[in-house]
Amino acid sequence: MALEPLGRRPEVLRTYQVMERNNLYREKVQLGQVIEHIDKLTKAIEDMDKKVEGLSKQAGVLDGPLVYAAFAPYTREKSTLSYVREQLLETVGKTANASHEELLSTLNAPPITFWVKIVQAALHDAEQEMKISSDVLKGGKDEFQDKLKDTLKDMGSAFERLGKDVDKLLEDIPHLARVRDRGWSSMRVIIEERRQQSPPHRARPEPELEL
Repeated sequence: MALEPLGRRPEVLRTYQVMERNNLYREKVQLGQVIEHIDKLTKAIEDMDKKVEGLSKQAGVLDGPLVYAAFAPYTREKSTLSYVREQLLETVGKTANASHEELLSTLNAPPITFWVKIVQAALHDAEQEMKISSDVLKGGKDEFQDKLKDTLKDMGSAFERLGKDVDKLLEDIPHLARVRDRGWSSMRVIIEERRQQSPPHRARPEPELEL
């Protein structure tokens, strides 16, 4: 089942209204760009789901572990994006009754910029790993592995395009790019720690990030 786009969520629409009342038109456009990119990524992942599901059904007993390993980068990206969506909605939801100053503080604070950076790093990471997995598979000997190799190559190219879109977003919104870069391995550790600390399907206050 397709996820509802963030751009249609009530909390996001309310935030847009609050921003307009506070004359934060530029900030509304910038937040809209972030939301739009996350929705675009979500749609791309949902499209990939169909390919992954199709190949998984075709996999025989011997191919099962191969498929699982080959799609591991995709699975991590999907999990990361899901978590970022939740965190972004939680952050935006806090602005419903915010003042002008509180809005600016929330929208320019590390959490939103940090989530964008995490998505950027995850996409580039997935791109590289998918292409490596594709290169490792030997084509021409097995019909299923040929399909898997082509799918991995296509998905790697898709992640590359999506990663470039996020790179462009960071260029278009200067304050996003000012967040100090962390290594992707550190980001992955932070995500896992936060996911383990958070109860399933329940939002919780975010601790301050040291950026």
